Amino acid sequence: MKQEVKNQNGNTFLILEYDEANKWLYTNWIGYQTIENIKQGMTETIALHRRYRFTKVLNDNRALIGPWDKANEWLQQFLAPETSPIHIKYIAHVISPGIFGQLSVQDLQTRLLNKIEIKLFEDINRAQEWLKSR
Repeated sequence: MKQEVKNQNGNTFLILEYDEANKWLYTNWIGYQTIENIKQGMTETIALHRRYRFTKVLNDNRALIGPWDKANEWLQQFLAPETSPIHIKYIAHVISPGIFGQLSVQDLQTRLLNKIEIKLFEDINRAQEWLKSR
């Protein structure tokens, strides 16, 4: 099941796909992300979580442009196990090619330390292998 999430201009900024074989959600973030985009993407993630009850996410930022750290405070509350409407335990995060996206995820990783295991990867195959071992 693949779902495209579009912004108000009709451009796809996120592709969500539940991987039944591996029991994880694949998220592919595309282009520049606003806090509104991220919140909209998380709303769609909640809907998929209700249906599939996944605890693992393969988060792909290879097509992401720029920073998204302005959403990190909100994401910290959204993803923290004690306050989250979804229960994620593991995130394999494929980093973006740009330094600003990389710094954004490093900040989020620090914010969620000891709450969610987030591991950063440059290679999607390694990210998949790590997630399969969880």
